[in-house]
Amino acid sequence: MYKQLTVGASQDDTIFVTSLVPLRVVDNITNEVVWQNPACSSTRYCRPIRLQYVKESVDISKNEEKYISDQINSLAKFECEFGTINFILQLTMIDGKVCNAITESSSMACYVCGAKISQMNDLALMRTKIDDQSAYRYGLSTLHAYIRFFECLLHISYRMDFKVWKASKKDGKDILLKQKKLKIQNEFRSRLGLLVDMPKQGFGSSNDGNTARRFFKNYKISAEITGVSEDLIYHFYVILQCLSSGENINIDKFEVYCWETAKLYTNLYSWYYMPPSVHKILIHGSSIIKSFVLPIGILSEEAQESRNKDIKRYRESYSRKSSRININTDIFQRLLLSSDPLISSFRKVDKHNIKKLLPEVEDLLLDINYCSDGEPEYISE
Repeated sequence: MYKQLTVGASQDDTIFVTSLVPLRVVDNITNEVVWQNPACSSTRYCRPIRLQYVKESVDISKNEEKYISDQINSLAKFECEFGTINFILQLTMIDGKVCNAITESSSMACYVCGAKISQMNDLALMRTKIDDQSAYRYGLSTLHAYIRFFECLLHISYRMDFKVWKASKKDGKDILLKQKKLKIQNEFRSRLGLLVDMPKQGFGSSNDGNTARRFFKNYKISAEITGVSEDLIYHFYVILQCLSSGENINIDKFEVYCWETAKLYTNLYSWYYMPPSVHKILIHGSSIIKSFVLPIGILSEEAQESRNKDIKRYRESYSRKSSRININTDIFQRLLLSSDPLISSFRKVDKHNIKKLLPEVEDLLLDINYCSDGEPEYISE
């Protein structure tokens, strides 16, 4: 926080950011892809719309969704030397918290079908639920899906000794949970070098996207440490990698695989209610993917999340502190400069970030990019 005048109730310690990522330009007549974002999850194309010095809340999220939706609806065709350009925008760079806020749904319920958390293990009941198809437009939040699936497995492992969803203080189960949690944290630290479920000073916990990805990549060791079924962890890994691959998914195969995974989950851990974020992907994932023209993996919120670090760095090290206007001007201009599509197009993708797909993931995809040696691969930044 800096010694600067503020307006109203705004504060320097929280910033609410709205961004835009261009994904694809298509010729409507020939259906030819004129331009494709080569790094959809990277900050290099993440363009700022506006910054607000306010703390995220239900009202702020709803107001921002209305503000952006109104602008999308009022967009006019753009005439240029190449012809007429139409715009299609999707509000998918959001997490489950924002989805619950703008759909006015509880965090303990599914905003797509309205199921309560206590009903989510009843797969027969889930078959009868009717989806609110207007909720499909918010996507699947693939980055946060890694974290939520990871945390779901962690919470199961903490309760393996007494197998109850809620650890009560009355019968001492909360103490058993804390002891098991500490043991698992120490094992992850010593065997994989991961800081798991540890609070960060001032905000959040150590459970971020990189931690979750390493957990699933080392699924055999993770199963040994947690005591959770290796088969279930691997099934989760296949689904998450399929979603984040950025490729077109075979909807029918994906739906079958998700239902098999849901059955495996309920057969093994019926005593632990399936979290809404896991339920959304396993039960509604195929329907949501089908509602989008583009692959769900390139509609990720990862670029927006990564941009938060840039904003903090630009504000601290690359802005004038002489006034509130100057500091915000410098932040915004640097965000625009670092995400300029023309400048970014000259940057090369780091080959070290190329990862191979699991065999089961290849089977669930329609289109796979192949490198020079014939091995399937996808790019993750």
